Amino acid sequence: MDARNEAMKRENDAKLLAHHVTVTVPGQTAAVQSQSNDKIYHVNIKEQTCECPDFVHRGTYCKHLQAVDFHMLELKQ
Repeated sequence: MDARNEAMKRENDAKLLAHHVTVTVPGQTAAVQSQSNDKIYHVNIKEQTCECPDFVHRGTYCKHLQAVDFHMLELKQ
């Protein structure tokens, strides 16, 4: 999969995950359900970090961070 398709897949996954975000401390932390298992990933909203393997090993803007961003946008509407 090329980089553009991978980014589009990540965005689509994040939009689906946005419905599974629980803000634990407003403006600071959130919990996001994994798509593939029962794991919950903790996202630091303020520092824009996640404990998922994608973020930890690649340091990329993962779908969990993106899901939190989509969730926050939905709340503003």
